Amino acid sequence: MLLWLLPIVAVIICSNLWNKPFRLYKDTEIDFADTLLNFTVVVQDMPTERKKTHRYEVEVLPSRARAYLYIRKDTARTMPAWGDTLLVRTRFRQECMLGDFDYGRYLRINGIAATAFAGGRQWKLIGASGRKAQQKMHLSPRWWRYRLTQRYKELGFSGAELGTLTAMTLGSKEEMDAEVKRAFRHAGAAHVLAVSGLHTGIIYAVLLFVISGFGCWYPMYEERYKQLIMSAFIITAMWLYAALTGWTPSVVRSVVAVSLMELAQVWHRQSSLKNCIAAAAVFILCIRPADLFSVSFQLSFAAVTGIVILEPSIRRCFPLPDAIKRNTVLHKAFRYIRGLVTISLAAQFATLPLTLFYYHETANWFMLTNIIVLPLAFLLVTGALVMLTLGWLPVIDDVLSWVVMGLTKLINCWVELIDSLPGAVTEASATPATTLALYAITAAFAILLRYVTQ
Repeated sequence: MLLWLLPIVAVIICSNLWNKPFRLYKDTEIDFADTLLNFTVVVQDMPTERKKTHRYEVEVLPSRARAYLYIRKDTARTMPAWGDTLLVRTRFRQECMLGDFDYGRYLRINGIAATAFAGGRQWKLIGASGRKAQQKMHLSPRWWRYRLTQRYKELGFSGAELGTLTAMTLGSKEEMDAEVKRAFRHAGAAHVLAVSGLHTGIIYAVLLFVISGFGCWYPMYEERYKQLIMSAFIITAMWLYAALTGWTPSVVRSVVAVSLMELAQVWHRQSSLKNCIAAAAVFILCIRPADLFSVSFQLSFAAVTGIVILEPSIRRCFPLPDAIKRNTVLHKAFRYIRGLVTISLAAQFATLPLTLFYYHETANWFMLTNIIVLPLAFLLVTGALVMLTLGWLPVIDDVLSWVVMGLTKLINCWVELIDSLPGAVTEASATPATTLALYAITAAFAILLRYVTQ
């Protein structure tokens, strides 16, 4: 799969530079930008509440271009709903730079052509959502993500706890405060908020546990069909979860890798983790080529590639004490802590150049953060799944929500504590040339480390 990945990346980069053989952002090219007109738009999502506005994702007719429409809050009127058709007099603009951040390019990568604002008198409802629109809405993963967020609110979650919980389980950061995001980034725990291999691994482990009858049930059918049925169930559930979390590159990468490993077991083949990662990248780039320039895509694949390549060599640098007997509780505890340390180091080495290039800073206490946050994240995601499954029971819902609330507060408190430590962040920037040089140094370090530790 590596032989497929390299030419695909080369073609996408050439297309970005010269628009050949295809235009990378063709779907977001519009001819009505910066023109004050009356537009007919159809609301395509639930509103996202801002301080003074509601943000709607709309489809502009007849071009069918996707855009963000910000409508001022108005208590005297009923705000639009999913599927409503609006007549709006506004001016759609294609966003540009916000400081060092190319916001316009970020939107185009995500398929958003432009943004616009409308006051209370600049829009009117010309068509309410019909039955077909309601049925389509209820089948949409966005609707279910919205309903699960509302369920969290019904269970008593709000503020920072709600934002952290929705980010870690549903991949939605809309409920998160900017200060909480900053604290997670400065503490080196931003990866916990992005649904990725950690979260899909937890879902995968829970599915295996459930499908085996909580470890004590044996399916009553022939052995040769057992693996096929189990794998089909797991793959279907994992892809449904990927849809629920918004098809982010990190979760799609993990789900593709899990699917390939499950298929390898069905066909009695030996799976290669490196080929699975490459296959996931090929799959994503064939469907959404612009994701190559997404920060999420780059950081996700850099982290997992670093873990696969660097982590075994780093682990051999930290041998367990010979005095500790194997398979004892102490031996397992040391091995678990060593795993957290080596994985964190490998991911940090692999993502540091990109972090300096995009964010101009790096977290210094990431190791201290991950030792506590990663086990708590496992408990939180597992607890949230159980809470959503059994939360309809009268007494159990209070107990489960109390446990999950406590775990969420522990994570937030620990992140805030690390963020408050002196020297938590080092500010430094990297140019494209510096970033490439840092990766060359990292590659040389990986080769040397592998040679020394063999």
